[in-house]
Amino acid sequence: MAFYALLMLMSACFLCLLTAAVLDKDEGEAIGCPEGTISVKGIDRLQLLLDLWIAQEDHGYSVWHPQKWSHEAAKKVLARGEYIDYFQGRAIKMNLGTDCIDPRLYNRDTDIKAEKVVESIRRRLAGKSKEL
Repeated sequence: MAFYALLMLMSACFLCLLTAAVLDKDEGEAIGCPEGTISVKGIDRLQLLLDLWIAQEDHGYSVWHPQKWSHEAAKKVLARGEYIDYFQGRAIKMNLGTDCIDPRLYNRDTDIKAEKVVESIRRRLAGKSKEL
């Protein structure tokens, strides 16, 4: 009996340690994103796409024929929950349908990095800033 009680206590301690390692102490939310990705949990995907789109420059054909932002088109693209290569002439190169985004391809094509865009959105949500 003592062995089983010790085993249960060890399991409970392991779960406590595991939970503490996964929780972000500042925000109290689970991080759980693989290395090299960014957590966008709690961020509206339409707002995220808009801010990423604004921070990106036009590419290819859109340099000579710039496209305007369209909420309707953005909602359709986001509803699919798939990888977005280009949106309205600008490279997004991410799947915004998950809570963890991989910014490497987006960052390759712009001066304003995805991490900065997400950080800006989080500051606005916290009421600390209105700018990128």
